[in-house]
Amino acid sequence: MLINKSIPNIISLLRIILSFVLLLTLDAEWLFISLVIIIGLTDIADGYIARKYNLVSKLGARLDSLADLIFFVIILWIIYLRYKWILTDNYSWLLIIVFLKISTAVISKIKNRKLTFIHTIANKITGLLVFLSILIIPFGVADILYTVVFIVAMIAAAEELGIVIVNRKVDINQASIFKKNYH
Repeated sequence: MLINKSIPNIISLLRIILSFVLLLTLDAEWLFISLVIIIGLTDIADGYIARKYNLVSKLGARLDSLADLIFFVIILWIIYLRYKWILTDNYSWLLIIVFLKISTAVISKIKNRKLTFIHTIANKITGLLVFLSILIIPFGVADILYTVVFIVAMIAAAEELGIVIVNRKVDINQASIFKKNYH
């Protein structure tokens, strides 16, 4: 089966566009949830297609990371606007995560002359937990769940910082600080 090599990148670009469209759904909860599900599916699809059909590229990895970053920033903004209590109740965790992410960005820029976003297993678990927690916010689930998401995100951010500090050259597909690569 022949597949166009730009399809994974197009899917990532679609995820970026849909993330911005989320901002237009602030008053339409079911449309918001539907878009989040589509964004989650496109996040899975781009990587799956790229790996299955050997279409993995540096550009694709960067687009995937950029799409993830844009999605998370927009989701944080929406949470701030609609569910501020989630952020205020977990403010300390959020500050630690932001500090770790900025530290990782600065160190990776100094060491590698570029920003590095590593696709660790912990980062993938964090993404899944954020995705699932977004879907259940409207249903008023226990506050402890959101705290768990922030703690897992903090651990993932600390691991990513550790990888950038320890390794001379960083592989963006490093599975964890204990295992080099999962591809």
